[in-house]
Amino acid sequence: MTGDWWYEAFAVPRLAEVEPDAIDHFVGGRLIVGGVSSFVLFGIGWIMYGVASIRARVIPRNISITILVGGFMSGVPIGPVYLSGGVVLGLAFVWLGVWTSRAATLDPVPETATVA
Repeated sequence: MTGDWWYEAFAVPRLAEVEPDAIDHFVGGRLIVGGVSSFVLFGIGWIMYGVASIRARVIPRNISITILVGGFMSGVPIGPVYLSGGVVLGLAFVWLGVWTSRAATLDPVPETATVA
């Protein structure tokens, strides 16, 4: 997704300067399939992560569900839904970071502990 954002931020405006007619005929065929599939696969990846974290119970269920919902929203290639999904995912990971920081300070692992 980052590659797509970079491309849209830098390459497409340059292409519009150099060859304006190309933009009018740019969308179609494999480009549309690739664009839509990148959104869908991005969302599926986060949905799978959310489901796996719910099943594994490694992070709180509410955070896992928020990641799952954000992933679902991010997989819909419609501007407002996709952008809202990005906000939900971002907030979920801020929440996860806060939870991780608090959990680490509340239950420190003894230095003498060994893994068997």
